[in-house]
Parts: sequence; C-alpha cells; structure tokens
Amino acid sequence: MLLVMRMAAEFQGFARDLHDEAAGFLAVAATSGNQSVASVLRAGIAAGRALNRGNATGSTLAVDFGRIGMIFWQAIKIQDPVSGPVWETDLGNLVKMRNAIAHDDQAQILKLEQSGFRLERVLTRRWHGSLDSLAASMDDVVASYLGALLGVPPPW
Repeated sequence: MLLVMRMAAEFQGFARDLHDEAAGFLAVAATSGNQSVASVLRAGIAAGRALNRGNATGSTLAVDFGRIGMIFWQAIKIQDPVSGPVWETDLGNLVKMRNAIAHDDQAQILKLEQSGFRLERVLTRRWHGSLDSLAASMDDVVASYLGALLGVPPPW
C-alpha cells in the first residue's frame, strides 16, 4: 500500500517539476530573456496549477500542460499510439487506488480488486513501469513541443 502512495507522490512531483521547467523555458524565451517579465509570466502559468492541489491524474496533466498551449494526451498518444492509452488508464487506476488507500475507503479498494486490480507485486510493477515510461515520454514530448512552439531546438 505504501508503494502505491509513494509512486503516485513521486510521479506528481515529477510532473510538477517538468511543468515548472517548461513554464520557465517558455517564459524566458517568450520575453527574450527579460527576467522580470519572465518571472511574471512563469508565475502566471503556475498560478492555480492543479498539480499543486490535487493528484496527478490524466485530467490534471491535460489542464496544467494546456496552460502552455499543449494538447497533452494527444501529444503522448502521437508519440506512442500503443502505450499512450495504456499509460493513461494505468495512471487513472493507480490514482484511484492511491485515493482509496489514503482515505481508507475499503469499498473502493474492494471494487478495484474486483475489477482486476489486486494490490500484488505484479500490479505494482506494471504501474511502476507505466509511470516510468509515461515520464520519459512526457519529458520528450514537452521538450519537442516547446522547441516547435518557439522555433528553437528542444531545450533538453
């Protein structure tokens, strides 16, 4: 159970850090390096960010990366049309399990287990692999998106 909580938290931290990097790069590039204006723009992009107040779900990722103009899941699924939908589903189920554990919702845990999501090593390994692959894909698509948007090489 703790592993599920930790995976969800680590992934959320990664997503928030990636969003910070993207917002920072976009702000500096869009303001031609004017640090004062870039700081204002960066703060505006991050203001009210869903990743700061809720789980890293498919919808929070879409909303927050949409703040930089990115159509998040479309970009992920274009890069990997086979795995992208699986990653989105796995993320959703992981977060559902995380919330059920965090709120001691035994009925939800039972419902998830009856749907084939028993808290066993095989499932946690699968979710871990999905999150790792999704994170790598996110890193690539966000960098590519920013490069294309700004007409520069990808920043990382």
